[in-house]
Amino acid sequence: MKPLVSVITLTYKNYDKLYETIKSVLVQDYSNIEYIISDDASGDFPRDEVESFIKENNKNGIKYKIIVNDNNLGTVKNFNNAIKNTNGDYIFPLSGNDIFFNESVVTDIVKMFLESKCQMVITSRVNYFENRTTCVYPHIKDIKYIMQMNNNLKKYKALMLSEHYGMFIGCNMYYDRNALEKYGLFDEKYRLLEDLPILEKFMWYEKVDLKPGFYSIYHDAKTGVTLRRHSAHPLLQKDINLYNRSNRMGHYNELDHKTRDHIDFGIERTKVKNGVQLAFICLRHVPRIISYLCYCFRERIIWKSDKKVLSRMDNSFL
Repeated sequence: MKPLVSVITLTYKNYDKLYETIKSVLVQDYSNIEYIISDDASGDFPRDEVESFIKENNKNGIKYKIIVNDNNLGTVKNFNNAIKNTNGDYIFPLSGNDIFFNESVVTDIVKMFLESKCQMVITSRVNYFENRTTCVYPHIKDIKYIMQMNNNLKKYKALMLSEHYGMFIGCNMYYDRNALEKYGLFDEKYRLLEDLPILEKFMWYEKVDLKPGFYSIYHDAKTGVTLRRHSAHPLLQKDINLYNRSNRMGHYNELDHKTRDHIDFGIERTKVKNGVQLAFICLRHVPRIISYLCYCFRERIIWKSDKKVLSRMDNSFL
């Protein structure tokens, strides 16, 4: 029998593409899926309409459950609570307003798990904004660099260096349930930041399979809470500061000088109170600042190569 896949959609006050999200699950060609939708006390979640939509479009008889929290838990606790209401061998997150790329995504990712015997699969995504595809992550010209990360140490160092951030994001990460539960699910000392703390553990201890050429979702570039333009969100910033001071230090002494320097820079930035302090910290880490700025500048240039790929895509699911 095929492994059971639990697809989990978390929602909170934004339903612009929710029905498209749901439909992309219901049309999957994989025959053993359970679907959980968990709303984090939005106050206006259209439960009856959602349930009617599922019943009308559930041609494959997918089992589903709708959870509406009485109190706002935050992303991490909401995700953990949803997982506790599932039985799947694999956990597939699909955020509200994100959409599976095509009808065979679940089939293909399960095949990756079985063939590579890995505990996590990380794929690519296509960003969209108001029904228009904008770019792919990781960028096309970045794939060859990612593929050179052929062992966990290289992947871990890239994560600690904050490089290839476009790939290391929770919306296109898929989990083996046993490995996920091994670490106690997602770390509830965080409220919004669920992906980086657990990824830090997987990258060091477990087998992670990177699939940068495989697109699994259309990602809503307008509402994603962990996008860079949302970094000023106070709860998220608090989580990031805590991550820099704790999880990111987990294997500090086993890393090279360049990686440790970047971690130090991240920790010191959490203590900045004014521009003078920030300038002083930057001067202390000039080599790392230059290296990181070059990386960011290069990324801004190479995303243009995505346009050719986007023009050839069949975006009918979007």
